[in-house]
Amino acid sequence: MSYTCTRVKVAAAAIGAGVLMAIGALTVALSDTEAHAFTAHLNTGGSTTQSTPPSAPPTPNATPPVKAKKWQGNGWQGQ
Repeated sequence: MSYTCTRVKVAAAAIGAGVLMAIGALTVALSDTEAHAFTAHLNTGGSTTQSTPPSAPPTPNATPPVKAKKWQGNGWQGQ
C-alpha cells in the first residue's frame, strides 16, 4: 500500500512541477516586455542626464609580483 502511495505522490509532484514550468514559460512568451541592459536616467526637472556604465574598470586589476621559486624536481627544497 505504501509503495502505491509513494508512486502517487511522486507522480503528483512531477505533474505539479510540469504545470509550474508551463505557467512560467507562458508568462515569458506572452509578456510584451524585453530585457535590456540597465541605463540610468536622472531627471532633474528641466534637463535629463543619461549615464552608461564604463566599458572597462577605472583601474587595472592588481597583479602582485610572484616571489615563489620554480619547482626543480621531486627532492628540491626550494632554496
